Amino acid sequence: MNEIEVKILEIDKNQVIEKLRRLGAIQTFEGELAAIYYDYPENTLGTEKKVLRLRKKGTTNELTFKAALPNSENSFAKEMQEEEVFVTDFEKMDLIIKHLGLVPIRSFSKKRTSFQYQDLHFEIDEYPNIPPLLEIEAQSKERLLEILSILGYNLDQTSNLSSFGILAHYQVSDTK
Repeated sequence: MNEIEVKILEIDKNQVIEKLRRLGAIQTFEGELAAIYYDYPENTLGTEKKVLRLRKKGTTNELTFKAALPNSENSFAKEMQEEEVFVTDFEKMDLIIKHLGLVPIRSFSKKRTSFQYQDLHFEIDEYPNIPPLLEIEAQSKERLLEILSILGYNLDQTSNLSSFGILAHYQVSDTK
């Protein structure tokens, strides 16, 4: 599956939640996320613009692989191929990944509030020492532009930063 997303930094969380509820979006999750990112010691995945992440989301665990889509570097949106699977045992999956020769390169926690409206996903993320941000995921760039307009935002207010990029932007290291 491909993901196309933008982030809006330094939002007013309550105002955004009100906009989403008026739109008819349904809240689907609220809670803590804890993630570990892995790479080979030689930074093979990072060099190839790929990501392997193991994440706890409430009571579920997810293993996710992401790879940047070709020609997406100059896009206003982050465009990635994403494959995700649920994992029953977080600690055992962490051990398996390490046995395959990958090492943890970064870990962090954040609070997330998730909403869904039609084919759109909205994530309000709150990292320690970083203002809240809104992530919007859609099936196409056109759909992203449409929902940005409906919510009262424009492209100048968006970012295509990754989670690592957000932490670097605010000069914050791991947030565990």
